[in-house]
Amino acid sequence: MAHKMRRPRRRRAFLPFAAVFVLLVLAGSFLLHYFPAPIFSADTTIHFIDVGQGDCTLFLSEGQAVLIDAGPAEMGERVVSYLASQGVTRLRAVIATHPHADHIGSMSTILAAFPVDTFYTTGAVHTTRTYENLLHMVEAQGVSVLVPTPGERLELDSGAFFHFLSPPQNASYDNLNNTSIVCMFEANGTRVLMMGDAEVPVEQDLLDSGADIRCHIIRLGHHGSATSSGLDFLKATYAHTAIISCGADNDYGHPHQQTLVNLNAAVIRDVRSTEKGTIVITLPKAKENAA
Repeated sequence: MAHKMRRPRRRRAFLPFAAVFVLLVLAGSFLLHYFPAPIFSADTTIHFIDVGQGDCTLFLSEGQAVLIDAGPAEMGERVVSYLASQGVTRLRAVIATHPHADHIGSMSTILAAFPVDTFYTTGAVHTTRTYENLLHMVEAQGVSVLVPTPGERLELDSGAFFHFLSPPQNASYDNLNNTSIVCMFEANGTRVLMMGDAEVPVEQDLLDSGADIRCHIIRLGHHGSATSSGLDFLKATYAHTAIISCGADNDYGHPHQQTLVNLNAAVIRDVRSTEKGTIVITLPKAKENAA
């Protein structure tokens, strides 16, 4: 009597699935190592970066980054390192307030290090090599260029936004400082006024125009120079905190004594300077503002 031969039982293919799992884990580890996830928190923070005698401010809001100015050329590596330490891998926008080297000197270095969605610049004509090199870099990187006008906004995914206040179209200021892009940053009801190097004539124009310059924090114009931060203007902001970007023991005497007198007269008691290092401010959340 013949016996039926049993078919050998086919072993289930666990190995391929296990191998795929291992490959996925290894791939994930590789990506996290070489492309670390941003360390942004849910907070909105403003970093007034110490770049010596210059200006550079980083805004972080729920995963997006905006940089206003970049400091002098010799600070490029410092700014790049600082942005990287904050988890920045891409810039939603870079705003060059005006073409002076202490504001845009290291901006080409920044653009070479990080992809940038939009580059905002003033309409002022300037022909220094530093500014021309920056414009060449913007073009080479294929970055979108905008010249903002009062009333325009730059909105972030978090709901925070920048509201541009100055300069107006066809402005005819003789002083390049007064062509500075002035803007108001607002997040969860907290308002931060960024003055660039704008001086008293721009401050008066803003007052005359009826622009809403009320804010909680003001980054003073022109590094605390006496040519900016007029008393009437400071009073109209109702600010409680003033930030001064200037280098320690700088040759210009910034901040000027008259500016400090005006701040005191305007009852702005919280005055901070990057002379002592980078200043980081975490803005309160909406419910904290409402309290």
